[in-house]
Amino acid sequence: EEEQYLPFLIRVIIDGDGCIHRTTKGSAAFYVVSMSKDFILWLKNIFEQKFFMNDMHISQSKAGLWKIETSLQVNLFKLMAIVYPFPYGMSRKYNALREMFRDYNRNNLNNFIWNE
Repeated sequence: EEEQYLPFLIRVIIDGDGCIHRTTKGSAAFYVVSMSKDFILWLKNIFEQKFFMNDMHISQSKAGLWKIETSLQVNLFKLMAIVYPFPYGMSRKYNALREMFRDYNRNNLNNFIWNE
């Protein structure tokens, strides 16, 4: 079944047209950009319905670029577990994601998600 390949497809999309970065508050976040609103809506459906992510935000820039993004910590955990479980292919974003979480969580242990 094709759905088993979704994590690989999403990884290629993020590696090519996405970014894993730190927010101004120091937490990890990711986004994907596209000129196609339909493509961004398809990604939103995959993230929410197949990967069980919440709080996915869609916006459009003045240049017409569509963006889907999130900085919700539980979504980044799901991204690591489902899309970036191993350092194959382009490992730069895999490494960046893990380093951000190590640094962020080391400095914010009292506010960690399972302490809520």
